[in-house]
Order: sequence, then structure tokens, then C-alpha cells
Amino acid sequence: MTTSTGFAAPPAELADFFARWRIVGRPPFAQPPCVAPGELRAFVAAWAARTDAGVADEPANANKPLAERLRGFLAACSPLQLRLAASISAPAPESTLDWTERLPDFARFIDVLRPALDAQARLHRAGGRMNVWAASDLGRDEMRNSKVLAWLLDRWGSHGQGAELLGALLDRVDMGCEGFPGSKTTDQPYWTRVESCPLGEQDSRIDIEIDGPGLLLFVEVKIDAPETAGQLDRYFALAEAKARGRPWGVIYLTRHGRLPAGCAPGAARGRLASLSWRGLADVVCRYAETLPDCFARTVLRQYAERIRTL
Repeated sequence: MTTSTGFAAPPAELADFFARWRIVGRPPFAQPPCVAPGELRAFVAAWAARTDAGVADEPANANKPLAERLRGFLAACSPLQLRLAASISAPAPESTLDWTERLPDFARFIDVLRPALDAQARLHRAGGRMNVWAASDLGRDEMRNSKVLAWLLDRWGSHGQGAELLGALLDRVDMGCEGFPGSKTTDQPYWTRVESCPLGEQDSRIDIEIDGPGLLLFVEVKIDAPETAGQLDRYFALAEAKARGRPWGVIYLTRHGRLPAGCAPGAARGRLASLSWRGLADVVCRYAETLPDCFARTVLRQYAERIRTL
């Protein structure tokens, strides 16, 4: 089946149209022209009037050949274009300023700026612009990001902050539930594991497990991957079985900070806390601001800046 488009203009007539259109549409100057605002407004107003007239005549023109309609369009536009071209002034002459006369001024400007440039160079050489996370190639890989987060939450980590970061995180996600771990539960020693199988269950690997005499905490890390079927239900069962009366909970860390579909906020009797990467960045950044000006503060602030974009 064929469909009629109404486009039946002979090639010769189309060629003539485009040749004339190049002449009408091109300003008669090799350099960019200058158009007075008043003349430009007059041109636009006249163009709008022509367009309105064309719309009003559209029913009568609908059956005319395309070539004839194009010729009418050019005939209507040509006077407007010529009128605008006549109002265009020639480009302003190039400046005759001798810039060599300004070289002393430029040299004085550089002299004033030199101390700041030297300070920036010293800062750069001392590593002031170093960002270890920009070069770490963590990307959006959940396993790599889990390892870094586990290191930060580890009280024995080389960051030297002890359990402070975990305590700040627990204060942020405080569920108001007596059985959920609070920041005081970190006073006792605990151990942090990545890709843990709490009870030897190979089909239920926990991204981050924090286990100690005073608490049991699972952290499920999500960036792009969705929740697998029944994943959190298995985590609840494992945590409750392993906790044996200790405070326990699950933190669901995602890009948006929302619980998975079908999971009520009061799931697992208030043992499930949701948190976004941006929320975690706020926790780390606020803690970093409590530190003196030191390397640990810089590293933590840079980490917060990086995860805020996940």
C-alpha cells in the first residue's frame, strides 16, 4: 500500500526554490552584521503578520502545488529580508589600540597575583589537592564500596577513629526500638566482616556484618542492584537466630533511602532502618567537622563528598 504525501513538486522547481532561498536567507555581508533593535522588532512584527495571513489563507492554499506555495512564501519574505538588510549597519572597524602599551599594567597585575599563585603551587605540591577516593576506582561497585564502608565502621581500622563513626551512624538511624543497637552498644569490642555468612548459610551473604558482645548489625549495601526475592526476610531470621538476646538490626543502605516495595516501615518489629548514601555522607561529614585540621578529617570529608553522588 502506498501513501500520498502531497509532495509532488518537480526537481527543477525545488532546485530553483533552494537557490533562491540561499540568496534571500543569507545576509549580504561577509562579517557578522549589526542590527538595530528597532529594525529587528519591526522585522519580527512584519514576519508575524505574514505568518498570520498565511495561516488564515491555509484552507485556500491547501490544494495548490508545493512549488507554487514555495514561490508565494519567497515572494512574501523577500521584501522583509531586503528591508532588514538595508537597515543593517556595516561592522564596526577593528580596534586600533596598541596592546603593547598595556604590558606594564599587565606585569603589575601579575606581580599582585604572584603571592596567591605561589601559595597555590605550595599547596598543590604538599598534597593539599590530593583526593584518594578520586583515584581509588571504587565507581559504583557494591563490593568495593562495602569494603571501604566496613573499614570506616571498624573500631580497629587504621583510620584511628575507633567506634565513633559506627556510633554516629547508629544515632542517625535510631529506630526508637529497645532491641535495636544504639551508639552505647559500641562501647564493647566488636568485629566487622565483609561478605559474611553468619551461620554458614552460603546463599545468604551479608554485605557487612558487625558482631560483638553488645550488638549484632547487618548492613545491606545497594547502589544499582535491586533487592533479591526474600532477601531481607532471610536476614531477619539469621540476625534473630544469631543475636541470642543481644540488640540487633538491619540497615538497608540504598541510593534513595527507601525501604523495598512491600516492606512496611515497622518491618521486623522495628529492626529495619533505611538510609540513603546521601544520608550516610551527612553522618560522615558531620563527624569529620568535629575533628581538628588533620589528615583523617580530609580523608573523611572527601569520602563524604564522593558517596554523596552515588
